[in-house]
Amino acid sequence: AAAASTLGIVDQLVFQLPSGVRDADVARLYIMERNSAGDESARPLLASQVQPLRDGVPGFEEFGAFGSTLMETGLGASADQIRVGGATPSLFRMLGARVTLGRWIDEADDVRPQGARVAVLSHGYWQRRFGGDPGVLGQAVDLGRSPHTVIGVAEPGFRGLELDATDVWIPFATMAAHFGGEDWPTANMGITWAWPVVKLHADAGPAAVRERALGA
Repeated sequence: AAAASTLGIVDQLVFQLPSGVRDADVARLYIMERNSAGDESARPLLASQVQPLRDGVPGFEEFGAFGSTLMETGLGASADQIRVGGATPSLFRMLGARVTLGRWIDEADDVRPQGARVAVLSHGYWQRRFGGDPGVLGQAVDLGRSPHTVIGVAEPGFRGLELDATDVWIPFATMAAHFGGEDWPTANMGITWAWPVVKLHADAGPAAVRERALGA
């Protein structure tokens, strides 16, 4: 039998506030699937499901999304595998994240369908890969054999919302195109990697948002 899916809401930040995150009043959305044996598991969304959810469900004061994957960087002896996160510009504002150099990804970078090939380095990766060079802005970092221009360096300690620290951040649309090509905004199948993160209106509790989402 096909798995049944419902939209769930879990406040990941109540239990442990990640370093560099200043607003704990956010929740991560996920799909909860139940198989024929009754076992449940949580999974992220397709990238194409994120905007309809944002646009179609009242109750979100702020809305962002992120996901990550491992990518190859460099060639030959300098080759390495790093964790790359794709995120909407709104995510960094929601989390109160700051930069040491440059800027975060903005709306002009995160344009469908391909997004801009720009990157924000984690502070740790900046130290490891570029030796903390303050002139790193404008340099290129190869991600999956595609050069991305460095536009910023995150503050020390900011690692994102996953257990594994993110080394480099790129626009959500850029990551989505990496996974699904230019047709990703309309795809109804493919890799599920996108975790929506929301801040609820004061009068919209998780149960009310869940009801609206399932009816959207």
